[in-house]
Amino acid sequence: MDINPMLLKNACLCALAVYGIMEAIKPLVWKWNNTSWQRTGVRLISLLVGSGFGALLQMDAEGALVGLAGAAMSSTLVGLIRKKVAE
Repeated sequence: MDINPMLLKNACLCALAVYGIMEAIKPLVWKWNNTSWQRTGVRLISLLVGSGFGALLQMDAEGALVGLAGAAMSSTLVGLIRKKVAE
């Protein structure tokens, strides 16, 4: 299986872009949702933003999937880092 360097670059770009965008809109999501739905809302919006950003970068469904993967990677890494910092 060959990994296209452009896909890897787009995944990293999507992860970074989603992190930045979510940090900007997270206060709105926290105010808008109930406590039990806050984390779900933030993660779903993150995945949607990542997918849209990936589709814009590559203009096809593969780009949207790369963006979705980048967003998932971003939210997973943020969760792991926060867990380590809390310890």
